[in-house]
Amino acid sequence: MRTQHPDPAAHQPAEHGQSANEPIQSNSAPPTESASALNSAQVETVLATHQAQLQELFPIPAARRKSPSARSIGASSALVALLVAGVWWLNPTYRTEQWSTTVGQVMHVPLADGSQLTLDTASSMRMQWRLRSRQATLEKGRAHIEAAHATWRPLTVTSGTVQVRVVGTQFDVWRQTAQTVVNVQEGIVDVSNANATQQGMPAIRLTAGQTVSIAVDLPAYVWPTLQPQIQHNQSNASAWQHSQLVFDNTPLQQAIAEIQRYHASPIRLLNAPLTGQASSLRVSGVFNSSNTDELLTQLGQILPLQVLRQPDGSVDIHTAPTQHPRP
Repeated sequence: MRTQHPDPAAHQPAEHGQSANEPIQSNSAPPTESASALNSAQVETVLATHQAQLQELFPIPAARRKSPSARSIGASSALVALLVAGVWWLNPTYRTEQWSTTVGQVMHVPLADGSQLTLDTASSMRMQWRLRSRQATLEKGRAHIEAAHATWRPLTVTSGTVQVRVVGTQFDVWRQTAQTVVNVQEGIVDVSNANATQQGMPAIRLTAGQTVSIAVDLPAYVWPTLQPQIQHNQSNASAWQHSQLVFDNTPLQQAIAEIQRYHASPIRLLNAPLTGQASSLRVSGVFNSSNTDELLTQLGQILPLQVLRQPDGSVDIHTAPTQHPRP
């Protein structure tokens, strides 16, 4: 029988201050805070290094958006189309401009669409810029327009009962007391009755070099009988745009009436022979309409006339007194 010897270490006395029954403590120290922080930093470094691979392996699902139904899309498209068609049909005005000149003034106005407007003395025009049209109204006087080409946005000029429709051209509209005169320098215009446009009445077509005069009280049924006339001297017809008055063997009374348009004060022909049909006095020449005082002085020099200026600014024109030779 084998005899078991006791372990000598078990019978060794405990060290001072330590009970024999107390557990023996380990010599290894617990982990410190710096060691924990180091481990966390290492983990974050590893995650950052392999972030792209992790996102590929474990992608985040995209948020599902509720797609609109075909019915709602169709309803929205129909509503937008209806609104656009309504605005196009209404042809609303988005801007209005007004120009006017004083007596003796000729104004040149560049328009927003590239057109050029020239207003004669004592004239007034209003322009309405619309979505699909340009609508001008000549309230008085004379205007020359070089219209920029715009097929989808035609220009109409209304003068009383006369309406001129144009796409791109150069033309004059002269609104006088008894008639409206339309003269075309370039392109084509259609002249119609503004009060009968909706009745299908045919328009008068004018081409370059043609003119037409329409009386203010012309009945609508007479319009189809009007025929364009040839404007023989276009340079004379457009001279007013350059502040010039051109007279070619023009009767004195007619010349004075034209000068009066550029002179603020009244001009009176006082002698009966001057105002009668039998008057043989006629005027020829090119004159400056911006200086009518000088023009009247020139008339007294080239014709047997006496031009007298009154204190109120008016001008009286008499026949020059007969010079009798001295004995």
